[in-house]
Amino acid sequence: MFADIILIAYLLGLLAGLIYLGQRLLRLLGSIGMPPEKRILLAASLMALLAFIGALYGFRINAWRETRSTAETVTAPTAPPARTPAGTQPDPAVPTNSSPTQTTEVSPSAANTAQSSPTTPPTAQKPLSEQEQLHIFEESYFPELHTQRLHLYQDIKNLEAQANRISTLAREAPKQRALLRELYDSTLTSYRLLQAHYQATNRQLLEFWIHYRTGDPDYATTRFEPVADRLVGLTREIRADWKNRQDRETAILRKYLDRTTRLFQSHRIPAYLAGKITSYSPRNRQRLLEWVSQQANNDMDERLQTLQQQRREILKGIDQLRKYMQQLPVLKPRLEQTLVQWNTALEANHYAEYRLLNGVELAWLPEQLQLEHGKPVLDRFRRTLFTETGSISHYAGQMFEKAREAYHPEKPDS
Repeated sequence: MFADIILIAYLLGLLAGLIYLGQRLLRLLGSIGMPPEKRILLAASLMALLAFIGALYGFRINAWRETRSTAETVTAPTAPPARTPAGTQPDPAVPTNSSPTQTTEVSPSAANTAQSSPTTPPTAQKPLSEQEQLHIFEESYFPELHTQRLHLYQDIKNLEAQANRISTLAREAPKQRALLRELYDSTLTSYRLLQAHYQATNRQLLEFWIHYRTGDPDYATTRFEPVADRLVGLTREIRADWKNRQDRETAILRKYLDRTTRLFQSHRIPAYLAGKITSYSPRNRQRLLEWVSQQANNDMDERLQTLQQQRREILKGIDQLRKYMQQLPVLKPRLEQTLVQWNTALEANHYAEYRLLNGVELAWLPEQLQLEHGKPVLDRFRRTLFTETGSISHYAGQMFEKAREAYHPEKPDS
């Protein structure tokens, strides 16, 4: 319908343009004093030339319209419901920052429906659509190509689902956006590779099908057979990209796990985190605590609860000190020294909780993304997280006790 409108608009525009140019040309030639006979002859010649050129473009637009009309009816083949899930042809979608563009679903017309049941009279049959005919032909004459294309399509759908999971987790776990961004880019790289090959294969199949329907079927089939074999081999190679993607994702995961493991080993805040450490929201904290409680043989929950209790006492102590400093200005210089101790304890408490919760979240994320290939490095990290991080909460506790014992009386003057 859209192509028809374009063609009609072009023809009307061409006609109006020729009339307008003809009138302007006659006026122009008359203004230079050309005799009427020559003026009409020259104008007619030029108009005929322009009309011929316009007609050529009109034929090209009409050919495009007919090709588009055929392409709209011939889509990627779908599998019979009795054997595989119905296939659809994804749009050339490129994922954005949030998630890949969802593909347009084409309602499958199962090949089984093309065959009437024994009780259905022949007159009840409906003519097969182009999609159904192409599906039956491909499955009958090029079954391996048909199977590989279905597998390729499912791989694309799996990558779309993974990209959507990553986008959802980026909103739920904002502190891990750097890691999730790299995993998303890795998924997007594979998605584009498979999608480009899927579309190229569809174009090859569609071109063959048009020549099969409009030309010599035997000749077209013979010429397409080596192309189909090559497409099968290329599709297998492209689908093997999953191994490269797994290697990329494992390397990305290892980088962030190793960085977090190094944070466990030092109580000093690194330069790249200075001023950037913020508390986890109550919702995210509760979600991580629930996950920790489901893990066997660990006391992480107790460490986190202790840190939270100590923080409440630290904040209470800081508030009381500030009130006393206002009420007793004479003691302010001495109390400021004590306040430094309490602020140091608060910083140590925040950093300890951040390191523990950050580690828990990094252990939790791969489960949500189903990164089974990262299991070896993840298992090693979990052992470190649950068994070798007691010193983190212990150091925060020491700073808390040091603040509580900050009183050092001056020696009375003799």
